[in-house]
Amino acid sequence: MTDLPRGWVELPIGNVCEVVGGSTPKTTIDAYWGGGIPWLTPDDLARDLSQYVAGGRRYLTKAGYESCSTQLMPAGAVLFTSRAPIGYVAIAKGPVCTNQGFKSFVPTPVMSSEYLYWYLVWATPSIRNLGSGTTFAEISGKVARTIPLRLPPRPEQDRIVAAIEEQFSRLDAARRLLVSSLDRIEGMRRAVLDQTHQSNCPQMSLAELASLITDGDHRPPARVASGVPHLTAKHIRNGRLVFEGCTFVSEEGYEQTTRRYLPQAGDVVITCVGTIGETAVVSGDVRFSADRNLAAVRLPDDHFRMTPQYLQMVLSSPSYRQRLTSASGSTAQPHLYLRDLRAIKVPVPDLDDQIEIVRETERGLSLADALAMTVKRSLFRSAQLRRSVLEQAFFGRLVPQDAGDEAATDLLARITAEGVSRPPSRRRRRE
Repeated sequence: MTDLPRGWVELPIGNVCEVVGGSTPKTTIDAYWGGGIPWLTPDDLARDLSQYVAGGRRYLTKAGYESCSTQLMPAGAVLFTSRAPIGYVAIAKGPVCTNQGFKSFVPTPVMSSEYLYWYLVWATPSIRNLGSGTTFAEISGKVARTIPLRLPPRPEQDRIVAAIEEQFSRLDAARRLLVSSLDRIEGMRRAVLDQTHQSNCPQMSLAELASLITDGDHRPPARVASGVPHLTAKHIRNGRLVFEGCTFVSEEGYEQTTRRYLPQAGDVVITCVGTIGETAVVSGDVRFSADRNLAAVRLPDDHFRMTPQYLQMVLSSPSYRQRLTSASGSTAQPHLYLRDLRAIKVPVPDLDDQIEIVRETERGLSLADALAMTVKRSLFRSAQLRRSVLEQAFFGRLVPQDAGDEAATDLLARITAEGVSRPPSRRRRRE
């Protein structure tokens, strides 16, 4: 404990908190549900990341509460999800109970709920390392009680909380501006892409323009450990073919898939199942096998009427993405059929105009990408600053110390003498 500031103490969290688990009544018994007792699951905290929580989506009746071992915790209890996932944290605004996905903490007077909340937010990465389990990692009650807690004097806790919340308020305001900037940049991208077809020129269907419109193998071969990359809809992102995370087919499997579609340089590939309308142009140095959720449009080699780059930009514009999505229908899994793809009409300006439109669009998209990258770097730095603030807070470097504060060790000794250093067990006996 040599790195502890003066007046601080490090001890197991169970020494100064009651660690409370949860439980779930039988979900098949209607009489247990729909009452007035707030009952939380980890999903409730995932849906609402606020610091304070009053209730979730479901409430228990008195009969439901008494049917299981969940416990009603007081306002100020710090709720901590102990599995699926580990690490959501919130402070109870009023009495609440939880399911078994929590190991929550009821602090004694040596510590404020807000200090404990921020401490657990900071300590979550190391707490996750304490998890065990085969299906998913979980923090047991026994392990939760041993979590190391760095405890400063009580007045210093309040100063730390105030400083954290002041700093985070500024960082949150900056983050909102940055996120808003990303939204505006995305709007800029959409506007740039929509300008690709804002012209009074003839329109032609893809069937009239293309020399081939097809899709990938409907019965793709078995995957192998290595071989020819097999691409699906998830491998078309941001106008590019992405090979990371792809599976592979053998040479024999590749020969099978190419009987339906052999990718060639200049083909415009379009996602046609699930996510509709992501597009990319095949370059000359790639070799891959295509799944059935990819369609391909091949223009004649002479590109007499249209270049692949122009077609790809038109199809990736927001208005054409919407047309493609509408053509796919509203089934559970949208599917853009080849007949509907062939019927899509696109503007056909002069080739010189197409080349200029592509050049200007690429210039606008490059600017948008550069701006977005700058904003994302700032968001990353903001996250690092948040972590740095917490690091400084719990190593005693965020706020000045006051020699007049009662040391945490002295406070513990005093309230131990008063009999309140450890809360009595709140477990109820089942009747």
